[in-house]
Amino acid sequence: MTQQTNTMRVSLAILGFGLFFAWQNAAVLFLFPSSSGLFVSPLAVSDVSACILLVFCLIAYKQDRDAFSFSWMLGLGALAVVICAVAIVLLSRTLLSLWGVYLGAVVVGFSIAAMAYVWATALSHYSDKSLLWVACGGMLVGSCVDYLLMNGAEMGIPVFVPLCGAGSLVCAAVVMKGERLENSSLLIRPKHPAEFTKLAIGIALFAIALGIVAGTTAEGSTEEKMRVINETVSVFGIAVCMLLVLLLGIHRRSIQTITLIKGFAIVLLAIILLNIVWLDLAPIWLSATLFAWQVLKVLVLLVLVGIHKRRIISLSFIFPAAWAILCTGHAIGVFTGQVLIPLGGTGSQPLMNSVVLLAFMVAVASILLLGNKFVIKATAPQESTRSSEAEQGSPETFAPALQVEQAAEGATSAAAAAEASPDQALTPEPHDPHAARCAELARKYRLTERESEVFRYLAQGHTRASIAKRLFVSENTVREHVKSIYKKLHIHSKQQLIDMVDKQS
Repeated sequence: MTQQTNTMRVSLAILGFGLFFAWQNAAVLFLFPSSSGLFVSPLAVSDVSACILLVFCLIAYKQDRDAFSFSWMLGLGALAVVICAVAIVLLSRTLLSLWGVYLGAVVVGFSIAAMAYVWATALSHYSDKSLLWVACGGMLVGSCVDYLLMNGAEMGIPVFVPLCGAGSLVCAAVVMKGERLENSSLLIRPKHPAEFTKLAIGIALFAIALGIVAGTTAEGSTEEKMRVINETVSVFGIAVCMLLVLLLGIHRRSIQTITLIKGFAIVLLAIILLNIVWLDLAPIWLSATLFAWQVLKVLVLLVLVGIHKRRIISLSFIFPAAWAILCTGHAIGVFTGQVLIPLGGTGSQPLMNSVVLLAFMVAVASILLLGNKFVIKATAPQESTRSSEAEQGSPETFAPALQVEQAAEGATSAAAAAEASPDQALTPEPHDPHAARCAELARKYRLTERESEVFRYLAQGHTRASIAKRLFVSENTVREHVKSIYKKLHIHSKQQLIDMVDKQS
């Protein structure tokens, strides 16, 4: 891939990600005034509905209907854009009853989670440096578009926001086109199970702290008030993102995703404490904190993509699960800020107690995330033979099949045969260490040729139904092969098999 072509792909990703950033910000805007005075706010319901994506992905994986393929992703994104467009129009025109507002909140929450997943998948083929450019540049573009929407005509949001969603989906489709997406493979390799818990708690604490601020803002808010606040948030976001892009251009070799996470934690903690020192500037600190929630979602997306690229857990599992934890934590914070915090009364002392609580939560979350082994590994520069290409911004690939294609660039007929036959794709390649480890174990335990094929698919996380589909045999046949493999390897589960392959490395 030439440098010019790669620059065009990165630029397109920046534009598309920016449109997504503005689209999801504007979609949530109408949920703030709708949440005022309600015990269970639509804003919190919108956050909780992100869990639907996790259920949706698990069902799709179990049924194995070309889950997580390009067409599947495109369909998911199209569904999200269409139903969210309907919800935005109805919410903006106040045409819904209370139950309709809750239903609209569910649609908005699921749609945002679905589009975030689509973009995480699209960006999983980019290098670490390209990801940073897309994230920072996309937030800058999104903040600019968001500012224009807030200052547009009366019909600006219900008309142009759905167009932003559609434009973002088109960009994501172009970015993903030609890339091999993982096909029904849930790869889970937990070498440090406790780190998963730390990661989940750290993400949840950050989200709860920022959700409390959103909840206190939603209580007593109006549509006009939220327009003014969101305009201030956009201005603040433009300034911050311009600074990030400038720093990334100057120190492009030294800035990594972990650098942004450290800076985010320090700045957020400082902003929260400044609410005590300079109370007169509370509107500015409020805007900064609301923008921090958007930044947190982008940073979590980058970390999850990094975990996927390092082959720790497949994106098809880690993203829906982590996004559900993130949004559920924010929902808890919204409920706390809107319902529980006001019970403490008004005045300077309750405010001081709330600020101290937020600062404590942010500090604990920072410790858990910055010391997490998965976060450190996912944000560290990848050491590989393609490191020089990564610094120039060439897209990285996760699927071993892509590496096989690159290695066989001069053998067109062999590549075509490998694409046409799933069985041939199972041949171990020197550029696929995972396949080589599977082949070595298969020889060691004297597995038959068919058992070796089943063994490799099991190690990749495929279900028996998925393996049967790929090998053109019945599930009963696969079940018998699995029993034989477990007996020869002296194991009792697929997870033990995956662990055995990992230990072989």
